[in-house]
Amino acid sequence: MIELARGLGLPAKFPGSGGSICGLLMDPEVLAVAQAQFAERGYVFKQVHPVEKAEGSHEEFLASLQQIKATRRGRRKG
Repeated sequence: MIELARGLGLPAKFPGSGGSICGLLMDPEVLAVAQAQFAERGYVFKQVHPVEKAEGSHEEFLASLQQIKATRRGRRKG
């Protein structure tokens, strides 16, 4: 996985979780190429988007995430 990412010019490393890598992708044109090449080899390609630290308790944060997910699901259905 690391070699594949780096072969596409993307920085990547193992995060320590076992069986996954983390990389940085800034060019949207490379995104489709990377997704296709990872999929061809049986890997799942997931995008992660950083968010600002939430105010309040952990429970409040989780509730806000659930609300965001529900809103997104509603947009896809409509």
